[in-house]
Amino acid sequence: MTEAEDKKENAARAALVDIVNQIKSDPAVQAYEEGGGSFDNAAFIKLLDQCFSVLDPDNNGISRAELVAALGMANRFSKDEFVMIALTAKYFSLIANMSDDQAGEETVITLKDKAMLAQLLREHDLNLAELHLWCFTRDGKVRAFEPGMGPPPLTHDSAS
Repeated sequence: MTEAEDKKENAARAALVDIVNQIKSDPAVQAYEEGGGSFDNAAFIKLLDQCFSVLDPDNNGISRAELVAALGMANRFSKDEFVMIALTAKYFSLIANMSDDQAGEETVITLKDKAMLAQLLREHDLNLAELHLWCFTRDGKVRAFEPGMGPPPLTHDSAS
């Protein structure tokens, strides 16, 4: 990555952190994470599929800068699309790291990342918040991007 690209990536990273801190309190985002809303994994996957090319106009993966731009144009999207974009922004690092398809740091969400995420969300009874905990916990130690995250969710017992 060139110095200019590195500066642009760092600026986009900082802007996305600021925006995510603002949208954490969005009732629709909270409802998804708590499992109480009508917006679920199936809706998230469907909307991410439908909006991927809009969020990735240069066809090289969804970058932080592209998410910042999309979040700045909320009126261009439906409420559910905006929630999907907000969740994608909040869990950018999780989604971008679904597949090891980039050399070095994963800086964009690729089609392969999206496909791996969709498969995990369809096959497991976890939402993005729970998947984040599950993916970034190892050896009993939380290795999360956000401070204060607790242990991973308990496995679901199908016998109960």
